[in-house]
Amino acid sequence: MFLKKVFLILLSLTAQTAPSIAAVFNAETIEGVEVEIRRPDNGIYPLIIFSHGMGACPADYAGIQDRLVNAGYIVVSPKHADCISGNTTPDVSWREPEKWTETTNSNRRDDFHKLLDALPSSTYAQYTKTFKQVGCMGHSMGGYVSLALAEKHPEMVRGLCLLNSTANSDSTARKKLRARASKMVQDNFTNLVRMSFVNLFEEERKSLFKSEIENALNKALKTPLQGYIACQEGMKIRPDRTNVLKNNTFKKLMIIGKKDPVLNSSDSLKEAKQTNSEIVVLSGGHMSYIENKIDLTTALKKFIKQCLQQKY
Repeated sequence: MFLKKVFLILLSLTAQTAPSIAAVFNAETIEGVEVEIRRPDNGIYPLIIFSHGMGACPADYAGIQDRLVNAGYIVVSPKHADCISGNTTPDVSWREPEKWTETTNSNRRDDFHKLLDALPSSTYAQYTKTFKQVGCMGHSMGGYVSLALAEKHPEMVRGLCLLNSTANSDSTARKKLRARASKMVQDNFTNLVRMSFVNLFEEERKSLFKSEIENALNKALKTPLQGYIACQEGMKIRPDRTNVLKNNTFKKLMIIGKKDPVLNSSDSLKEAKQTNSEIVVLSGGHMSYIENKIDLTTALKKFIKQCLQQKY
């Protein structure tokens, strides 16, 4: 059974075509927010806002974003503070997590708001169909950031995709794990980050994606210590946002890994049912953008087409 499963995974990898590349790529700073913007060419396209996961960067998701661009969308992806090394400082000292509140470390949410306020008067407005109907998606912690945007501006969101993410707040057990990690990482940063990162992948895929995992891990290890703790504390104290999904009529999609070690797939299925969200279950763990690129791209393109009604 194991060999058969490995064979099927390898077969899917060999079937993958050469990676798509966005026709036009720009990296710049808008209203103090570093951002990567990908678009097909000089036409006019629907807008997708994408939020990366903790410790990752927009470039890590370039393959997925480029395929969306080639399907006829402009993709805007801010570099959140946990991507930028050097000066990541949370609103409250990372040595005093007990003083944090749900408004602490709100930089990720604010990145979205700053960009959406600034983009209509930027040079990119000429390539964007409308800023009043956008698609939002985010991976892991990025999915929760997308929820925060939808909570504040539900009128502009046509579709929201949570990729390996949830609208639920942390359980008591999960909060204890995060608190323990925030303390342990101060004395053993490299080993803790390495162990926790590698464990995000399904066991059978760790060897198959060894180079991709090592590359992503090396980037995660560049996250400042205070940035790592800031994100852990921010996730620990985040409020439950299932009502954002329940009370709004925009289309909703949850994409989960069947063997995700962070988000129990059974719990995700229940969440999708309770919030009237479509759900796609992929093989693999928490890192679907690495473990299952083809099926993930197919699901995203299908969903965003339904939301923004763009033919490709």
